[in-house]
Amino acid sequence: MSATVPAGHDPDRDQVVEWLSRLRRLEGVPFNYLVPDTAMLPPESIRFFRADESWLAALVDGAFGVATPPATDETADRLRGSATAHATERSVAARSLRFDRPTPEKHFAQSGFLLRSSVVVAWPGLEVHGFSDALATHELPIVRIERLSPTLLLCIFAGVVARLELREPAEALHFGVDSTDVGWRKELRFVDTAGGHAVGDDAGASVDVRLRGSGAERVLRVDELARAMAPHVRADHAVAPFTSAEFAVQMIEDVGAVAFEVSEPRPGT
Repeated sequence: MSATVPAGHDPDRDQVVEWLSRLRRLEGVPFNYLVPDTAMLPPESIRFFRADESWLAALVDGAFGVATPPATDETADRLRGSATAHATERSVAARSLRFDRPTPEKHFAQSGFLLRSSVVVAWPGLEVHGFSDALATHELPIVRIERLSPTLLLCIFAGVVARLELREPAEALHFGVDSTDVGWRKELRFVDTAGGHAVGDDAGASVDVRLRGSGAERVLRVDELARAMAPHVRADHAVAPFTSAEFAVQMIEDVGAVAFEVSEPRPGT
């Protein structure tokens, strides 16, 4: 039984478009073409870039230049324009299905970053979020994100990134206390709404954290710590018990995160 090919469907054309879409995401491009000198990307550094559309066009032209037999100029220009436009759309749509508008305009700016750091190894589930504005109100689709080596991460966005946020995986939430020059302390949060504040707001107070034991055998004095917390975070602490949920509000530590505000790079840099 032979398969039925839908009307207007051209498997050869689709294969070319898919290959060009990967090319526009810089897949298969030798790394030394992207970073010609390793001094441009030293250890523990991040470098932002904006893809030069003329450079990408030349890259696609080079791909068409290997065609055999060569097409006429008019035919080549028509095929190049059509295939490149579809490749551009597909390169974005492939990774942006979670966005409300997965298919962008046919021509868009590409920007991104290269991160060379031990963070890439330490946080294999690193969350990357790029925004087109410094207030982080409009998130950009990710065209490509790939670990090129154990310590090197490449990410490309559909659009010009103005703010980048890197976060530990959400599963890294944990209980924790703060180390100081004189010991351990815990910054407190409100656990009720008395006084007009919200649960979780900074209470503007902290308490000492005492441990028993020594070395690796040190144990947190939970009961003592909870009693020290209650007067600072609950208006009715004298008549109602300090609960385990309220203790958790105090002890939970968010995941590590870092944000960068990016001035628009010059094309080709």
